[in-house]
Amino acid sequence: EGKSDFCFMIAYVENGVPKIGVVYEPAKGRLFSAEKNYKAYLTENGSMIELEPLRHGITLKNVLVGDSVNYKGKKFERLFQVLGVPEKNRRISGALGTRMMEVALQKLHVIPVYHKVKEWDVAAGDVILNARGIPVIDFEGNSLRYNKENPVIERGVLVVHPDIKATVLENIAVLENDGYSP
Repeated sequence: EGKSDFCFMIAYVENGVPKIGVVYEPAKGRLFSAEKNYKAYLTENGSMIELEPLRHGITLKNVLVGDSVNYKGKKFERLFQVLGVPEKNRRISGALGTRMMEVALQKLHVIPVYHKVKEWDVAAGDVILNARGIPVIDFEGNSLRYNKENPVIERGVLVVHPDIKATVLENIAVLENDGYSP
């Protein structure tokens, strides 16, 4: 259909923890790869480069959010309202893996995923973002575990720049205390 927001994701998981991740975006000609706790790389046009160091100074005033084209609704709107994220700071994409790689490239800073998601839609991106120092967690701030008997991540997924992680989690907790839940 001429869309470029799709990817193929492969992860090697050991004892519930993803160790190696590869994400390929064929329409963009980009291949991302990383090993947990090491560096993340981008291969494009036949050249492999290490992704640049993570920039800091991200606040709720300059945050860019990856918003899903597939799961819009009041859950997103309420969180964005509480965080103070204006419409102009939201980037729409269909594929979670593509949004995760936009965070790896520092074009996005937060991705909230409220619906249940399969482990294989997250694990490879988790490794790449971990190598960048960017947490991939649930809405309570817990690291995700993989290769479970039921491969569904029930409590949503939150990809969040470390500069604003605590603030975002605090706001989610306040919302949940008011009856809001992902």
